[in-house]
Amino acid sequence: MSRYFITVSLLIVLSILPTIAQDSVSTGGQVIRGTVLDAVSNAPITGATVAVFMNGKRIKGAVVKKNGTFRVAKCAHR
Repeated sequence: MSRYFITVSLLIVLSILPTIAQDSVSTGGQVIRGTVLDAVSNAPITGATVAVFMNGKRIKGAVVKKNGTFRVAKCAHR
């Protein structure tokens, strides 16, 4: 369980970094998109929570869909 949690956590962090897409949306915020995959099987991980933090405080989040993708909208710069 502990090894699985560490693997999933590391995978989420590593998958977010290269897939951040900061497209402007009509509200002036940003959109962060990505895919969460298992490090061993490369299969999508469903139900994981992706959180966006600013200054140590959680500001937004999303739940990963069945296909492993997530989208966090309206992430404004402060």
